[in-house]
Amino acid sequence: TTTPSAGGYAVPTPLANEIIEILREDSAFLAGNPRRVGLPNGNLTAWQQSAPFGTAVSTPAAVTTPGHLHLLGGFRRAQGGEGQAVSREVWTNQIYADGSLGRWERGPDLPLPLWYHHSGVVAGRVYVWGGLAVPQSQGIDPVPYMISAPILSSGRLGPWQREQTDLPK
Repeated sequence: TTTPSAGGYAVPTPLANEIIEILREDSAFLAGNPRRVGLPNGNLTAWQQSAPFGTAVSTPAAVTTPGHLHLLGGFRRAQGGEGQAVSREVWTNQIYADGSLGRWERGPDLPLPLWYHHSGVVAGRVYVWGGLAVPQSQGIDPVPYMISAPILSSGRLGPWQREQTDLPK
């Protein structure tokens, strides 16, 4: 399967459930592992493009939870293309059994705007750490703590909280 052409930033991310995802500007592309979707030829399924999620974004983080893809924060162009801002927005999309996507919906916002951050899923929670909370990237220290959100029984995210322990320096 040919990789979708990059238009702006492309962030390839291997995700849970053996799905590979690429974020590009204002939409996501997904392709499934053949073992997951029952294809015998060893190829990925065809790339499926999602509907757009708000304004274009770069350097977000992304995770999957059971049946959902979540886009976390990033650097966004302001509405109308004038200026840029670091985002707190969380966008959630349902992943169907055939690997196709539904429509994007807003999830619970991050407690602070973030870009260049990392994310992972452990023990029923989504964790986000590091990254920058301001638009400039030179001479700025990364955010020194982690935040997390519970994964609800629906696969969606619950409210975010700051973790007690700061990151090592």
